[in-house]
Amino acid sequence: MARLLNEVIGHQKIIQRLLLMAEREKLPDSLLFVGPPGVGKKMTAIAFAQGLICEKSIHGCGSCGPCLRVAHHGSESMLLVEPEKNSIKIEQIRGVIEFLNLRSITKNRVIIIEDAQLMNPQASNSLLKNLEEPSSGTFFFLIAPSPKHVLSTIRSRCQIVRFAPLLYEDMKSKSQAPEWALRSSQGSFEKLSLLFDKDEMEVRSQAIYCLRRLKLDPWAYLDPEVKVGFRDRSQALRLSQHMALLLRDSVYWKIGGKTKILNADQD
Repeated sequence: MARLLNEVIGHQKIIQRLLLMAEREKLPDSLLFVGPPGVGKKMTAIAFAQGLICEKSIHGCGSCGPCLRVAHHGSESMLLVEPEKNSIKIEQIRGVIEFLNLRSITKNRVIIIEDAQLMNPQASNSLLKNLEEPSSGTFFFLIAPSPKHVLSTIRSRCQIVRFAPLLYEDMKSKSQAPEWALRSSQGSFEKLSLLFDKDEMEVRSQAIYCLRRLKLDPWAYLDPEVKVGFRDRSQALRLSQHMALLLRDSVYWKIGGKTKILNADQD
């Protein structure tokens, strides 16, 4: 079976609350899922899309044709809008309107807009009317880091659902990564995958090197091997983030809070 709700990690209170509303036919037409990246907002939206489109159950039976097509990302009743070159343009929202003008072959249709904060003003304004007066059986799931990142006129037309970072136990149930990596991920599978990215591992090693050098020599920032890590804004930001987490860990170490250390491999 391909029942997607069974594959969502964590967030059970949110899922149960939304399922209850759906069972009572009180699920809002427009939902704004907000929270850190990599915690399952998109997966939850797709899982609910499956249930809304399913022929048999609001939970999604996982075996009917509509369920299987959603699970394999080939549903004619679900549209997933993703940014193109860090922006969602008006042409993409026009595609949403065209999708809604087509005759529906299932009881419901679902539009999922990932990184909704990246809609440009024209795209946001074009979407407004459909959020204000959605056609019967149409549901929108917008996904963003936080409500403040989304245009206020869009935000006011959605019910906000807040996702928290995943618990360590949830991460561990799904990943075989070492403990230090699971803790450093801070409840995000996206951050966890980055920790094992070759480039990110090099940045982390550079952060450790910089802190060691600066501890020994306050003038170490003039060292070419230290300066190379700050060669551009993006690199400097990533390096600074790793250094900040290491400094955070050093404070916990000094006050005896070893269980709160994220970079536990650097004891």
